[in-house]
Amino acid sequence: FYEVQLSAKYIIDNNYTSIWFKKNSDPIITSTGLLDYNPKTLIFTDKMFDGKHCSVKIYFATQAYADYNLTITFRSVSESYYKYKERQFAYLFSLENDIFSGMSEPINLYSNITGGYGIFAGYSSDEKIITVSGK
Repeated sequence: FYEVQLSAKYIIDNNYTSIWFKKNSDPIITSTGLLDYNPKTLIFTDKMFDGKHCSVKIYFATQAYADYNLTITFRSVSESYYKYKERQFAYLFSLENDIFSGMSEPINLYSNITGGYGIFAGYSSDEKIITVSGK
């Protein structure tokens, strides 16, 4: 189970700018069915490549108007973390509904705590920073 997170920070003033993931045709990403929730991170499994080396294409957009540092964080996550994020995406997306677009059904978040709520999970991560021209 894996997660990719992107963040962009302007070089001139250290302010952050928004990043969002665009529609994607990479089967590793689309197989999760989670892009419809407009997630702030991407999560996916290794079912399609079963632990072997692979490349994944990720498309994103930003409102950058100047040079910025793009931070790419790649995480290997536990199954509990994956299941929680999967339900969290659906929950956060459901909050955007209103009476005009239709109310959504209640979403139960994943929990692996006996006699309580929450998760016990873990991940390991690696981070790379790339300088990008925003012009």
